[in-house]
Amino acid sequence: MGTNLLFQRIAAVCVFIVLVCFVSVVGTAVLSYGGLVNSSQAVDAQWVSVQAAYKTRVDLVPEFGDAAANLDRQDVKSAASALALLDFFTGLDPNEAPTEQDLLDRVQDAQARFSPALAKLLSEGENSPDPATKARFHDLQKRFDDAGKQIEIEQRRYNEAAAAFNQKIARFPISLIAPTMSFYPKARFHDKVLE
Repeated sequence: MGTNLLFQRIAAVCVFIVLVCFVSVVGTAVLSYGGLVNSSQAVDAQWVSVQAAYKTRVDLVPEFGDAAANLDRQDVKSAASALALLDFFTGLDPNEAPTEQDLLDRVQDAQARFSPALAKLLSEGENSPDPATKARFHDLQKRFDDAGKQIEIEQRRYNEAAAAFNQKIARFPISLIAPTMSFYPKARFHDKVLE
């Protein structure tokens, strides 16, 4: 009878330990859910800011095209049409930050292809003999540079928010329950773009 009592006590202690672990994990999930939601919403809000900065730049494209139309060279006109690469950004979901790194890589690739086309167009505009055309390109260059700086700022802020969120969902025991609550790591911009 003494051995049976010992096994009952061991079983009771094991059940108690399992119950405490279960309550701890569930308690952590309940207490962490609000923080995860807030952090996820902060990343999504910052993504909206990145999109707004991209849109500011995209909105300059027609003006570049109009300015290039005043120039006669065909290669300048084709460079202006290459600026339409940024239309890619209008197809992104503006309200939810991407969780797929591939999407963010494509965004950065479009940015990289956009810059040479713009540089060619600006160089032709600055070399124009017409002072009004030069002035227009100079103004567009300044506005475009300002938009580019804003994009860099917003990308940095987005990366900071995404890193904080990703760290939260990577911590134990949250890492066990985050996927069950539809929290997945957010994609980040590559640091080389932000240097």
